Amino acid sequence: MSENLIYIAIHSLKYEPNPSQFDIVTREQYWRMKKSKMYDKFIQRYGPDRWRRERDQSYREELRTQCSKRIQEKYNVGPDWEQNRWFVEQVRPTL
Repeated sequence: MSENLIYIAIHSLKYEPNPSQFDIVTREQYWRMKKSKMYDKFIQRYGPDRWRRERDQSYREELRTQCSKRIQEKYNVGPDWEQNRWFVEQVRPTL
């Protein structure tokens, strides 16, 4: 049964930053998706181990951006708050 499963990542080709979608599909679903005309998406095929690493990395990046946005809202700092050494040394350890 596992030989029929394909690990894929669907990347958006638009300019707005959409996170990649990770999915496990069957061979029939995979080829149906490849055959359909999805001009704004790119389907990338992975092996099981690399798929898990890429999915986890994408999840960590998403959490990192959420954390950065919350720090910006809480302390009323700009998007380049990580470049301010004093802020990172003094305020960041208290979070």
